[in-house]
Amino acid sequence: MVSMKAHSRKLYSRVQLPGRVIGRYSNGRIQDAGVSSTVRRTRWLILGWLAGALWHRRDIEKNLPKVFKMKARVVEGTYRHLDGNYSRIAALAVWAHDILIIEKGLLLARNLHFPLAEGVQLVQPADPEQVKRLGEKPVTLQFRLDDGTIIAIAAAIEMATLAQGPFFVNLSEPLSIAE
Repeated sequence: MVSMKAHSRKLYSRVQLPGRVIGRYSNGRIQDAGVSSTVRRTRWLILGWLAGALWHRRDIEKNLPKVFKMKARVVEGTYRHLDGNYSRIAALAVWAHDILIIEKGLLLARNLHFPLAEGVQLVQPADPEQVKRLGEKPVTLQFRLDDGTIIAIAAAIEMATLAQGPFFVNLSEPLSIAE
């Protein structure tokens, strides 16, 4: 349906469907139905925030020493923000003495702190079907938290020495895992 209106001495027609305006025809051109400047500004702010957050993740990965990509899951017990499955997106982690600090989430929006008591299981090869996006040969390690919960950490084999932290430091030779 097309309606003709005179508005501020301009003649334009409004192209509309029942209940919805889809555009305006004026001076031989179809114009947008009304994406306001506020909506446009909001879109740009969201895109800028997203780009900044992704840049922050890249900056952490490239410039901070001893940061490694990993995935974590609970093997025995419970821990908030973790379940029995590895997450889809790899988190970034760093050791601070015997505390493992993990930044997880698409935009690294959640920080988790794991006060670890001991290492339970040394480096073992991980199932590549269960642990994806960590390289061709991911490895797992298991740690016991102060509250008794056991967590498993998966990392790429190149990052296995960083993932061991202060618990498995007696390895003097490089890691090699035979399949």
